[in-house]
Amino acid sequence: MDSIDVFEAMRTQLSARGYTDEPVSDEDVQRILEAATWAPNAGNRQLWEFIVVRDAGVKRELAELYRHAMELLQDSMPGASVNRSEGAEIPAAALTPSVRASYIAGADPRTAQNTMMKWGANLTETLQDVPVILVVGYDRGGSPYTTDGIFKAFAEETVYTGVMPAVQNIMLAARALGLGTCLTTVANILEGKMKELLGVPESVQLVALLPLGYPTVPFKARKRIPVAEKMHLNGW
Repeated sequence: MDSIDVFEAMRTQLSARGYTDEPVSDEDVQRILEAATWAPNAGNRQLWEFIVVRDAGVKRELAELYRHAMELLQDSMPGASVNRSEGAEIPAAALTPSVRASYIAGADPRTAQNTMMKWGANLTETLQDVPVILVVGYDRGGSPYTTDGIFKAFAEETVYTGVMPAVQNIMLAARALGLGTCLTTVANILEGKMKELLGVPESVQLVALLPLGYPTVPFKARKRIPVAEKMHLNGW
């Protein structure tokens, strides 16, 4: 299909947490990942790595890890009172009323966190059915910065400055092709198990997981807090 204007892609990009079973072509995946490599990155070292997961068995295992990571995250939230037996499957993404209420307490109503939590539960339950799962990593072995002393914080920052622009390119390129994505970092809680499952080298840090497919909801302009409320001229 023909791509769309970059501003339209940004304006109508959504965090898709529900997908149809329509397949995603290898050509589109290749095109999206090529767009990712056009991104600016720390020192132009291009230390990003992309894992494309299509195998149904691997997707199921990834989804189980994702659900477990979500359980751990939500159980750590204030007000969480979830008590499950070991190995039990997580019902409805464990979005108990107490967890949900504590998460959105004090949130600006314009950020629609109730809707986000509802769709987040849907993604958690259906991740294994998404046509493609992209896992993005950063090869720290190629970085010249030590994690000792004063360079520790800087070395940590370069992981994200070296990868996140590429992740945004993935999301925008997908939108331009009529495909949906969602940036998630929940599974990083269980990075060791993720790396073991995918055979990722020790030097590579996993940064993001993105489902990729045709969304079940239409693309439309995103509701955002007016920029005038966030802009500060010549200082705060």
